[in-house]
Amino acid sequence: MPEISEAQLREYQNIDAFVRRGLSDPKTRRKILEVQKHHHPETAIPEIDESDPLREEIKTLRSEWQQEREDRAAKDAEREEQTRLAQLSSKWTAGQAVARKKGYADEGLAKLEKFMEEQGILSHEAALPYYEQLNPPPVPVTSNGSRWDFFGPQPSEAPDLKLLYEGHDEQWLNTVIPDTLNRVRNGG
Repeated sequence: MPEISEAQLREYQNIDAFVRRGLSDPKTRRKILEVQKHHHPETAIPEIDESDPLREEIKTLRSEWQQEREDRAAKDAEREEQTRLAQLSSKWTAGQAVARKKGYADEGLAKLEKFMEEQGILSHEAALPYYEQLNPPPVPVTSNGSRWDFFGPQPSEAPDLKLLYEGHDEQWLNTVIPDTLNRVRNGG
């Protein structure tokens, strides 16, 4: 029989005690048996050999369940995103309708929306006053008494031509000339 030293004997006894404690604990028993099966695959260990198919089935079910949860979460997130997009789209369309009611045509609406994008404003209603403040409408051009201004304000009274028809040219000119000069000088 081979001889071993006291130190080796104590080491072997410690290893034996460690393995026995591990085998008696339900949490560590399977791990120790798996290590033994790994190093000696030909050894029959019923706890490991019989439970492997069951464990594989449990792993498969767990992975399927996890995949189902992830799929459901992805569908919920997609549905929520579509709802948010629909709400945003309806707000955008309502904002465009408000801008159109205020007189914005397609070109003006495109400029307003470009302004909104540059300024980071999401609402047409909020952007309209700011946009109009920065871009006031042009002042209409009026001419001072030129009759070539067909679209500008027209004189409200027509000159009385009765004196002219009766042959009183001088009298008619004396009444019309001061009115005309006043209108030209006052820009009316």
